[in-house]
Order: sequence, then structure tokens, then C-alpha cells
Amino acid sequence: MIERSPSNVPIILSYANNQNPAYLSSLTSLVQSSYIQTALHQVGLTLVKEARILAPVTIKQIALQTSYPDRLVPIYVMELLLYIFVLFYGVNIQMAVAAEKNSRVQEILIASVKPDTIMYGKLAGTGLVGLTQYSILLVSAFTVYKLTESGGETILFSHLPLYIIILFGAYFFLGYLLYATLYAALASLVSRVEDVAPLTQPVTMVFLFSFIVSIMALQAPNTTWIKVLSYIPFFTPTVMFARIGMSNVQSWQIGLSLILLVASTTLSAILSAKVYRVGVLLYGKRPSFKEIVIFLRQRQRLVFQKKYCCIFVDLIIDVGAIFD
Repeated sequence: MIERSPSNVPIILSYANNQNPAYLSSLTSLVQSSYIQTALHQVGLTLVKEARILAPVTIKQIALQTSYPDRLVPIYVMELLLYIFVLFYGVNIQMAVAAEKNSRVQEILIASVKPDTIMYGKLAGTGLVGLTQYSILLVSAFTVYKLTESGGETILFSHLPLYIIILFGAYFFLGYLLYATLYAALASLVSRVEDVAPLTQPVTMVFLFSFIVSIMALQAPNTTWIKVLSYIPFFTPTVMFARIGMSNVQSWQIGLSLILLVASTTLSAILSAKVYRVGVLLYGKRPSFKEIVIFLRQRQRLVFQKKYCCIFVDLIIDVGAIFD
């Protein structure tokens, strides 16, 4: 039953114990449409204008592509290449540093070359060797593929956008430097090769955990906790790259992660060089973190005193030359 309110608005009276929501919704829509049409007609609108006003609104749904399942295999392969490279050649660096210190070769090298130069040269040399070996493997794999390819197949990385390849190179390079500097610094603190693994194990476990998180990020790249971890420099090379490969990451997020990673890598290189400079000259018992800090402060104080002492001596010589 339909009644009228004092303002002439229709009121639907439904008598039933169990109301059907779908039926009431349809009935309400029908009465509402009829009431609006009558009201518009009373105002004096033409049928054409009434039809325009009462025309149903069209909703066009456009699905946004937030994930790229076709990239899963190539992104996983690239993550695996990064993991193997950092882990294998990071261990190579730490073993080389410990072996040189154990055989006293470091003392001969330090006599003619600065410890910083030795460390950076070792990182660069090991990295170039690794890239050379990787290049040979990739060229060989590509050659085999071209010789055995069949009609409709495409190469693994051929459909990846260029920006992903470029970002992979950036995260690959920075991730290697970040962990390699830590491996070199920690390895310089031990006197025997056998003591390297326990000391560098925390760094290895952090990198292993970041790789595991990156595998999870391939399936759920937009999870909140994965987004948070992708900005932590030790997780950025693997986790952020997984997010970039499997979802739409905004440019400012990529830029922020790169800035944090570059800053952390630079800081790690500077601190690792200072630790390396002190550690290669320490033998016997492995120094604690507190002892390393004390050694670094003493050395910094000596450098400061030497610098200003030389400036003072030069000033005296210059004053003497003026009076002469």
C-alpha cells in the first residue's frame, strides 16, 4: 500500500512478518522512479528532458594491472643471480683477506700501498672477476638457446622493460658493495682463516633472510611489511627489486630506496675502510667491538695531532723566512 506524506512524498506500507530485502529494494526503486518522473512532469519538463535526467548512469570498470605473473620466472632468476653473486664472491673476499693476513702478506703490501687502496682494489677485482664469469655463463646460455630455439619460443628476459634491467644493474652493484665491504672489514679482524665464518655469519644470515623475503615479495609485493623492509638498505637490493618487477612501484619510492642504499653503502665503505686499516695490523685474540672503537678514536686523534703539528711547523718556518 502507498500513502502520501504531508509534503506529498509517497510512503510504502508493507505488511509482512518476514520482509524480503530484495523485493523491498526493487519496490522502492520502482516507486522512487515513478515519483521522480511525475514530479518532473508537473514542473513542466518535456519528455526528452525527463529521459535525459532519468537516464541510468553507466559504470565502466577498467582493471588496473598491479601484478605481472609473466615476469615471475625472469625476476626470480635475477634475484637468484644476485644472491649467488653476493654470497659467493663475498665469501671469496673474506677468505682472501684472512688468508693474506694469516700468511703475513698484508704486512708487505701495507709497506707500499695504503690499506684503504688494498681493500677497495680487492673489492673491485673480485667484482670484475665475478662479472666476467657471469658474462661468460650468460653468453654461453644465450648461444645454446639460439642454436636450439624453436619457432614460437622467446628468450627469458626478452619481454622485460628496459628500466627493470637498468634498475637490476643498480641494485646489483650497490648490494654487492654494501655486503662486500662488511665482509672485508670483518675478515680483517681475525688472524686465522678458521675464525672468519663465525664472525661473518650474522651478515650472511641477514642477506639470506633478505633473499627469503624477496621470494615472498614475488607473490605479495604490496604487503605492508614487505614495503617497509624494502626501504631498509640491507633488504633493498633484493626486496625492492622484487617489488619493482612484480608490481607498479611509484617513482618516488624507487628514488628513496636508491638514495638510502647509496648513503648506506657509502657509509659502510668509509667505516669498513677504517676498521680494515686497524684490523689488518692486529694479531692474536680477536678484538671486541669496544676495542675497535678505541683503536679508531686513538688513530683519529693521532692523525689530528699530526696534521695540526705539521701546520704549526710550516707556520714557524714561514715566519722565520719573513724575518730573514
